[in-house]
Amino acid sequence: MTASGLPTASLKTLFITVGVCSVFVILYGILGIEPHPFIRVVVAVAPLVAAINWLRADARARRVELVHDMGLFLWVAWPALIPWYAVRTRGRHGLPLALLIMFAVLVPSLLAAAYEVARSFRDR
Repeated sequence: MTASGLPTASLKTLFITVGVCSVFVILYGILGIEPHPFIRVVVAVAPLVAAINWLRADARARRVELVHDMGLFLWVAWPALIPWYAVRTRGRHGLPLALLIMFAVLVPSLLAAAYEVARSFRDR
């Protein structure tokens, strides 16, 4: 429950997903092994799927009506729709939550990019 008395869905699944994907990226980076393309896709997509599932669960808990194709809209425009939803349901105080979720979605990809940059400098 939040201070306003409305329930909030748990972010635990999102953070576990981000953690597992980040561990895979770090392990592949430390071992210097090129990840399988399937692993790359999972690392890129799984945090976003977890964020979309969180948003849908939070909307159900708060009894917010979403459009029928909200899942598709989130896939296409998640950088704009996650902050919109957080501000719509929590007011301007929801913006830090939106930024946290957006950062969590990007963490595994940012780690992978950092390892690629480090590897390119090491190979010079």
